[in-house]
Amino acid sequence: MKKILLIVLISLQHIYTQAQCNNLIVKTPKNSNISACTNGGHTPAQVQQADTYSRTFAITVFEAGTSNYNCHAHAWHVSEGGNKVWIDNFSPISGNLNNLNPYWTDGSYFLTAYTNQNNVNNLKVFYGSTSSATDHSAITTSTVNTYISKMGAG
Repeated sequence: MKKILLIVLISLQHIYTQAQCNNLIVKTPKNSNISACTNGGHTPAQVQQADTYSRTFAITVFEAGTSNYNCHAHAWHVSEGGNKVWIDNFSPISGNLNNLNPYWTDGSYFLTAYTNQNNVNNLKVFYGSTSSATDHSAITTSTVNTYISKMGAG
């Protein structure tokens, strides 16, 4: 019974998340399409839990947790003056696993090896993964091992 309940809860969360996705398209600086959603579909309780968890790290918190936008949207879109949307590397709109790739394949940005020794401000960093739960985007600062990012719903 517990397995069935867990599957039902996961399915309901998936449906809720997909219902929040309104087939938005944002543009890279070179005008390529990136699929986005109005929000991440997290409940207020989930946002609060993620926010509380995020604050357990040795970080400076600039803004309370929200489901309005995430790390990918912050690094690639919001930090460049775009509106707050939710962008995942896996797009629920198109089913595309590499939704973020146009940022660097259309010439808007270029790929380079990054090391902490660079100490350069405002580089976009993407940690790719086949799971949207473990991929991440951030922006570098001039301080070694210090990045600016958005922690999912946190």
